[in-house]
Amino acid sequence: MSWYTGEDQPLISDKLSEIRERIEGKRIDGVDGRGDLILDDGTVLRLYESAQDCCASAYGDWVVEPDYLDAIITGVRYDLLADREDNGDGSDSRATITILHNQNPLALADCIANDGNGGYYFSVLSLSVVVPGREDDLDVRVVEA
Repeated sequence: MSWYTGEDQPLISDKLSEIRERIEGKRIDGVDGRGDLILDDGTVLRLYESAQDCCASAYGDWVVEPDYLDAIITGVRYDLLADREDNGDGSDSRATITILHNQNPLALADCIANDGNGGYYFSVLSLSVVVPGREDDLDVRVVEA
């Protein structure tokens, strides 16, 4: 088993109110070439593999609903779909992050982490929220395996 504890980075579920505070009232401009979700004021929501070992990996992709790009963000939801579910050669953790206008999804992040060959390794997918003009970027763990 892995030695990684993840204690250096808070869980997304513990920081949802802070994420909401940084993105509510803004609009989505789109997804850039790096796969980052860009808001109308330049705020960037970046999914990235923050830690991993050997053959384990973590990744996430934003999917934007083009019909709702003019809508104002009113919320964010996090759903853990699977926590270290057996995949036949280790385990996977899966989650979604949904950016909302009222109850309508504007953007969805599909997130996955796996623990590599036979579960001996680890990976962590994180979300960074960078707001222009703020010094305190928010960085949280989304899924880990």
